[in-house]
Amino acid sequence: MVGSRIKELRLANKLTLRKLHDLTGLAVSNITLIEQDKVNPSVGTLEKLAVALGCNQSDFFNEEIASTKEEDENLDSFMNDIIDKLMKEGFITDADNISESVREMIVGAVKLYVERKQRH
Repeated sequence: MVGSRIKELRLANKLTLRKLHDLTGLAVSNITLIEQDKVNPSVGTLEKLAVALGCNQSDFFNEEIASTKEEDENLDSFMNDIIDKLMKEGFITDADNISESVREMIVGAVKLYVERKQRH
């Protein structure tokens, strides 16, 4: 259900109902009803919630939990560390001019590493 996914994402982002209200402008009572699947949110409401929760609207309908803002920030930091190390080793000469394909390769390698670590 959409409401339970929204609540799951809110809690994963360590947001209170009040903080989600502050971020979206939605009434706390309305958020509560949505999370309890007692009302169906409009597309506009889903967009406000997605922005506040740092995800896409489609994440409300997926079984797997979307990454939290904190996880995204950690991944960005990790990526910067990797790029710094690659520069120090001479594999990259200018971090600002890394091609998108190289960046995607690095991200893919990191995701694969994280997935394998989580299995063990």
